[in-house]
Amino acid sequence: MYAQARTLTISSRSVCNNVLPDTAEFVADFLGYDQVGFASSGVEACEGAVKLARKWGHVVKGIPEDCA
Repeated sequence: MYAQARTLTISSRSVCNNVLPDTAEFVADFLGYDQVGFASSGVEACEGAVKLARKWGHVVKGIPEDCA
């Protein structure tokens, strides 16, 4: 499945490329995750963390919608 070695240094998610999907699949398979998310800045990383925390609150803790 991963026949070619590729190097991905920095890739914005706003630019379409053919390396990022393969990289995401490799990272998810390697770590045993269903999904992975890439961020190119600290702000995007923090936004992702807040969204994950809110989702966790709804799914695990049972917080009603629009109350997190």
